[in-house]
Amino acid sequence: MIQIRVATAADRSSIVSLVVWAGLVPTGLDWRRFLVACDGEWIVGCVQVRVHHDGRELSSMVVAQTHRHRGIASRLVNALLAWEVGDLYLLCAERLRNFYARFGFVEVDGAELPEMLRRKRAAGRFFGLPVICMRRFPSDASR
Repeated sequence: MIQIRVATAADRSSIVSLVVWAGLVPTGLDWRRFLVACDGEWIVGCVQVRVHHDGRELSSMVVAQTHRHRGIASRLVNALLAWEVGDLYLLCAERLRNFYARFGFVEVDGAELPEMLRRKRAAGRFFGLPVICMRRFPSDASR
C-alpha cells in the first residue's frame, strides 16, 4: 500500500537518489519542502515546492520505474496541491502537458514566469531540452 507523507530528514538520501536516477538536476533539494510516496519502508516517489524570491515551483517530481503507471504521480500532485496554497509554476517536458493540465495547470508564455524559472527555461533550451511553462492559480483548481 502506497502512503503519501511529508518528508523527514531521514528521507534526504533517498530523495537525492531518486532525483539523480531520473536525470534531474539535484540542486535546490530541500527535504523540508518534499512530499514522498512510500511503499513500506521504501521511498518510491517524491515532489517538492521550490521557493524562489518571486514565485513557487512544483519541482523534482519523480516516481521510481518499478512503481510507475499506478497513479502515484497523481496522488503526489494532489497531496502537494492540498498542502500548498497560492500560485504554482512548473517547467516540464511537452509530453507531460496533459498530465499537469488535469490539475488545473495551464501553459503560459515564458515572459509570465518568475525570473528564476525564466533562467531555468533558457538553460534547458540552450541544452536542447524542449520544456513548456505552466502555471496554476488557486481558483483554477480542477481536481
